[in-house]
Amino acid sequence: MLANVNPTLNRSILTRALALGLAYWLTVIFAIELVSPVDKIALFWPPNAIVAAALIFSDRKHWPLYLIAMALAYFAARVPGGPFPLYVYFGFCTANIIEVLIVPGDVKRLFRSPITHQTLTRVLPIVLLTSIPATVISGLIGGMFVTSAIEKATFVKATVGWLTGDLSGLLLVLPLLLAWLAPGAPLVQSYTKEKIIERAAIAMFLSLSAC
Repeated sequence: MLANVNPTLNRSILTRALALGLAYWLTVIFAIELVSPVDKIALFWPPNAIVAAALIFSDRKHWPLYLIAMALAYFAARVPGGPFPLYVYFGFCTANIIEVLIVPGDVKRLFRSPITHQTLTRVLPIVLLTSIPATVISGLIGGMFVTSAIEKATFVKATVGWLTGDLSGLLLVLPLLLAWLAPGAPLVQSYTKEKIIERAAIAMFLSLSAC
């Protein structure tokens, strides 16, 4: 996949994939602490926002590497000591991968211009709106596997719980990541405390306005 890329770029892409996997693993660990005691579903799921942001700013040919890093990180965080059979985690991981593919896929299809800090005001509405069908599809898949693994879980509650946890993660975290990572954005090191609060507030407002 990376055979025609120069060695320096190869190392850069692999480093980014490793960093993405580490960030995803840590965020999954955090989200597991917010798992509902009834349906075993995280009440807030920000990990997918990290991968979606990475894919939005990446060439499609690099997506498989990032998704592999995501999947490995997911299994590393969830399977050891997990209460479910392995097939359930494969189902959960599949639901998450489908979700993070839909958002950047739709963004790149609907917004043909380069995505920069200056164009974010036009990109963010697309990102936020495409998050809804992405989490609906993911929630349906996740709900199916939750009900297959937990006797007392109901499909509707499991699906709604998955959907709301994932949607809140995308709507609250993804705009902030895009604002920080978009080409042309000021370096984070140059932010004052007031600037950080301002940018977080703007991202929050954009997220809530799409709800």
